Amino acid sequence: MPLAAHISFRRGLDTEGILKLSVRSALGSPGSVLGLVLVTATVLKGWSDSRVNLVSGVSLLAGLTLAYFLIRTRRGNG
Repeated sequence: MPLAAHISFRRGLDTEGILKLSVRSALGSPGSVLGLVLVTATVLKGWSDSRVNLVSGVSLLAGLTLAYFLIRTRRGNG
């Protein structure tokens, strides 16, 4: 999720905004996309290797998603 947010953030910046960043990636936007693809591939590969990984990964993802929506609703942003 942080990599997807980072990609979205970078798309919102113009060239001047990117140049103002105190730290810039040597690979730029393509590096962020590559990182997201590699992390996603690693997670999917891990899930297919073991039933335990699959169950725990899906459970964790569901729990985090539920927590996100509960917090968002309680803050009044939902």
